[in-house]
Amino acid sequence: MKQIYLARLACPPGTYQGELQQPDCDPCPERFVCLENTTVPIECPPGSYCPANTQYGVQHLCPVGTYSNATRLATASECLACPAGWYCGEQGLRGPSARCDAGWYCLAGASTSQPADASGTGGRCTPGHYCRIGT
Repeated sequence: MKQIYLARLACPPGTYQGELQQPDCDPCPERFVCLENTTVPIECPPGSYCPANTQYGVQHLCPVGTYSNATRLATASECLACPAGWYCGEQGLRGPSARCDAGWYCLAGASTSQPADASGTGGRCTPGHYCRIGT
C-alpha cells in the first residue's frame, strides 16, 4: 500500500495564515504587508501605502510630491501633499526633501525645488517680489 505525503507549503507573499491546520492562506489585509511564510501581517511602513495583498513594504510608495511619516496607509490618497515652501522630490518619502530654492516659491505638492510655473505647484518669484529659501 502506497502512502501519500503532502508537503507543507509556505504562504506566498501577499498572503498569511496564523491558524494551525488550514487548507489555504488568507489574503493580506489592506494597511499591512505579508512577506512569504507570514503568520502575522506587518504594519505598512512610513512612506508607503498598502492595499490588500501587498507583498513587501516598498511595493507601493507614496508618489513624488507627497510623503508620509505614518504607518498603516491603505491608498496613495492618504499620503500627505508636501507642504508649501517645501518640495518632495522622490517616491516613498517619510518627510519633505528640503525647502524650495531662493528665487522660487513652492505651493503644496511641489516635487522640485524650482517648480515650473505651468506645474501648478509653484514657480519663479515674480518681478516686484522676493522669495527667500522656503517661500
